[in-house]
Amino acid sequence: TMRGWSTAVAPFAFSCSTHASTSTQLQTLAAATAVPALSRSPNTTTAMPSARVFLDSVLESALTSLTSSPVDVFTFAFYHDHESKAVSICIDTAESSDRHVPSSNKWTMKYFFEHIASGSLDEARLFRANSGRSLSLGDFAAVNVARTDIPSRIRLGEAFYIEMARSVIARQQDILRHSSTPEMVVFCCSGPDEEIDLVWTPFTDEA
Repeated sequence: TMRGWSTAVAPFAFSCSTHASTSTQLQTLAAATAVPALSRSPNTTTAMPSARVFLDSVLESALTSLTSSPVDVFTFAFYHDHESKAVSICIDTAESSDRHVPSSNKWTMKYFFEHIASGSLDEARLFRANSGRSLSLGDFAAVNVARTDIPSRIRLGEAFYIEMARSVIARQQDILRHSSTPEMVVFCCSGPDEEIDLVWTPFTDEA
């Protein structure tokens, strides 16, 4: 279940000292995000789809939906609903984010000022203002696109969330084509305990 919260996002990029090292990084990332071959179950002779193949299929379905029902991508999230054991894509626009941040801050500041007045530093820290974009998935412009139950055979360990990020990175250019401001797009995905855990900007080979 999505929780209503927002946070500031500080765009970051992979740093390197030379263009050569950047190219090496890009090659390594490309290899890691390439679509894997079907993995075999040790107990069967038939090919069994890996977590990555499953995640790629969900993402492909979302991109098909995005083509038929366009959304100007500003924030693109691969979401795991931990309670219902399903995954989906959530997409926000700049306009939607701009509307949500002020209303979110209005609610947050009510408690921030209360804790400042009472002298509770630790509590005040929990109610920081959002100076960036909304990451409140439930308030995104498009929610639960291509929602799909996770097959019981797929293990939900750390590797699952790495593959979730790799799946998005591998289709980065296809996603950016749906944005009028691709340089401003932020990607994110869930983690083992959080609906938003990994947050990144488009990977490039520029030094």
